[in-house]
Amino acid sequence: NNGESLHGSVAIEDDDPNDLVPYTPDYEAYEHTHNHSIQPTEHIPSVKPFDFQKLLAAVKREISPEEQLELNASLLYLQPSEAVHNLRQAYIHLENILDEESKKKSYLSKLFSGPVSSSVNLSKYNLDFGYGNGLAPLNIQLKDQLTLNTKTRKVKFSFLPGKPAKTHQITINPQNGILRRRLPLTIEISIIIRTTIKLRHIICLDVEGVGRYFVLIHLESEKSVFGVDIADICKETQIPQVLTTMKEYLYSNGGLEQEGVFRLAGDESETITVKAKLNDGSFSNCKDINCVANLIKVWFRELPFQLLNQLPAQSFLNAESEEECVPIYNNLRDPNRSLVDWLLDLMADVAAKDAVNKMSPRNLAIVIAPNLFAAPSDLPPIESLMLSQKVVNFVYQILVHRIRTR
Repeated sequence: NNGESLHGSVAIEDDDPNDLVPYTPDYEAYEHTHNHSIQPTEHIPSVKPFDFQKLLAAVKREISPEEQLELNASLLYLQPSEAVHNLRQAYIHLENILDEESKKKSYLSKLFSGPVSSSVNLSKYNLDFGYGNGLAPLNIQLKDQLTLNTKTRKVKFSFLPGKPAKTHQITINPQNGILRRRLPLTIEISIIIRTTIKLRHIICLDVEGVGRYFVLIHLESEKSVFGVDIADICKETQIPQVLTTMKEYLYSNGGLEQEGVFRLAGDESETITVKAKLNDGSFSNCKDINCVANLIKVWFRELPFQLLNQLPAQSFLNAESEEECVPIYNNLRDPNRSLVDWLLDLMADVAAKDAVNKMSPRNLAIVIAPNLFAAPSDLPPIESLMLSQKVVNFVYQILVHRIRTR
């Protein structure tokens, strides 16, 4: 699937509706290792192994009330990441087979209304941040709230928001704490959307001794030319129009002669404005040329996958010279290759004026390379730093080769 599996939540960006692959947990291992305190009510039968096909049948309202209770119980006993993975797949299926009226009556909508029975109430289970079916803006913090309440006893709670994603950032405050009897607690949830996305994000809330709740974030963003999969934007032409627009503006407005070009970030406020205008196609000029140069780097940095990550990380460690680096670079496939070639040509033109702009091939490699490669997240910090330095040298060597041979 194209979503990102997270600890307790899953974000969905334009997933394939046919990609319905259930997550199969290890029930024996779970029985011995899982620490969540889940208390089924007396109406829930003994827990049976989770059945994904039964969940799909439930989405279409094709199972009995007794089977629904069994399904509820099996979902509650899954680990959070397993539960939201399966709910996520069912939600995609639901969106593609049911009309709006059927969705409201579906099993899944009832499931999102919380456990079968509990002493904790949530004010709502769907968050749209006030946009409903409208398009949410990019790069602006949006806020929504939900209220927790218990009428019986104080309980500990914890939200599992998941790891940060490139496409969006979600913040929950407070993320964990104690819910006291008859003292409602307001939870503030904020989100910043960074690129074009149709977001279905399920937040898991665990309440100790009570149960598990799922809160659905449902948002669709405005269109963006940043952070978009290159497979979607390089179909008709290898170089996206936004890159051509920025390059032409850079060349025609003295960008190549600008001292520190690509090293200096430019005015922060104007950079935001220019990015917004590039997104809606209304960009015509700016006061600080460094904003445009910086946004070229941003475009490469915000890609879902960095271009040089197509090459094995080990290959960078074993390559030092131009003669060693060029054969490795020749293994880069399109559209990645065409985009990096385009960038190398731009860097070569900048380096040709290094007596004025102070940006030599080495200086350019230092500021550009981090936008083309992301070290594996599980690498120790020292190894990650060493790999990043090797990538800088790799970019420098292929830039030198480009300058010498073009």
